[in-house]
Amino acid sequence: MNQRGLAMIVTMVFLPVVAAGLIWLAAGSSVMARFEGHNQADRAAYSMSAQLASELNELSVLNRKILASHLMVGHLTTYLSFTRYLRDMLQKVGYLVPFGSNIITGGTTLLVQSARIQLQSGIGVALGSQHKWAVDSAEILKSGGTRVFDAARDVAKPYALTKVCLGSICNQNALDAAILSAVPVIEEDPSDYTRLTMQAMNGLPQSAWHLSRQWQQNVLGIVEARRSGGTIPDITGRGFQAADQLEARVKLFFFGFGWRTLVGASATTLVDGFAYRGLPWLVEWQGPDVLPLSIELTDQQSGQIQAESRVRFMGSGPSDMWRPVWRAELTGGV
Repeated sequence: MNQRGLAMIVTMVFLPVVAAGLIWLAAGSSVMARFEGHNQADRAAYSMSAQLASELNELSVLNRKILASHLMVGHLTTYLSFTRYLRDMLQKVGYLVPFGSNIITGGTTLLVQSARIQLQSGIGVALGSQHKWAVDSAEILKSGGTRVFDAARDVAKPYALTKVCLGSICNQNALDAAILSAVPVIEEDPSDYTRLTMQAMNGLPQSAWHLSRQWQQNVLGIVEARRSGGTIPDITGRGFQAADQLEARVKLFFFGFGWRTLVGASATTLVDGFAYRGLPWLVEWQGPDVLPLSIELTDQQSGQIQAESRVRFMGSGPSDMWRPVWRAELTGGV
């Protein structure tokens, strides 16, 4: 076999092998780049969900702060009503204590004045805090979607973030739509504020005392006494009114007279609290319990890569804007 024939055989045998090796190397490089792209897409998708969950949790915290400061005013209104009730009751029995009537009257009057000053001072603090937190909450609704998009875009680099979707909505406005599922409460409707305030009061450890302060006692089987009282939102839905009273009646066996009010006292933010109207801003959640998100990254070498994540409300019962329990989860990718 001459050299020319040998060269032809070598060329025919090894050239395909070398070509296949080069093709394999090129394909391997593309596969590795795509694997790296998947990792980057997963990180970007999770970062987007984590930022969205953070924005929703911050909204919830601000909502709780606003409502908590409002309930503080309700507590101070209750305290003022109770001190007036206590003053009136002690003044009625003060004559039984020799030389004690003036002392009791002076002490209880001072107690009532102190409670009224506390209410008015508390209203000033509450309104200042509520307006600051309202501005912070409105800023999240305005710019939260942009921060979520920026978080995904920054993590996606050097890949280009070409698509962001919330369910079937695919553009940057989808993230704004997710944030804006927290809808501001309509100011003109007092019933909305009353409902939200009562829900919050029911969640307080001392809610029973605020909502219904009452007892009933039978004395020697002849006299029955009962005390009643409660604190509820006023007619505006954004203030409070509280009342306390003591009643008694004479009862003998199955017969008795009607109840007679011995002591009655009340307090309201409309009269005692500079016509206080709290809750300048609150938001309610009008969206689903789960927000499905997806992104698409593009690169010349890797092509298009998708990844999916979601933000889920982890609390019991329907989702809301009172409990900061929104969590991010990575769900998949292609």
